[in-house]
Amino acid sequence: MISYFIKAGIFQYVGILIADVDITDSENTKSSEQQLTISVFDLVGIFLILYLFMKFVGKEQFIKLGFQTKNRLKEFVSRIILGLVIMSLGYLLLIYFEEVWFLKVNFNLTN
Repeated sequence: MISYFIKAGIFQYVGILIADVDITDSENTKSSEQQLTISVFDLVGIFLILYLFMKFVGKEQFIKLGFQTKNRLKEFVSRIILGLVIMSLGYLLLIYFEEVWFLKVNFNLTN
């Protein structure tokens, strides 16, 4: 856990520096590009921690974490459909209980 907080924190901080985000701003408003940059650096930090743990502690290959794709198309499709059904049911329940309101679609091509 300590290595995760250190490495992920460092990578996130580098992402914040590259995205030019003002961390002293109390409102902390970020653009979509800045959020994407920070998230990518966070993801790289997590993958680095996983790789190092698998190589030096677990003594196994990184691909054995479930990243192999051979003969798994049916599994991928079924999991995507299952996730879509679960998210749709949750959203429909929130609409039914009037916890969320759908106002409009705001499609901004630049974002």
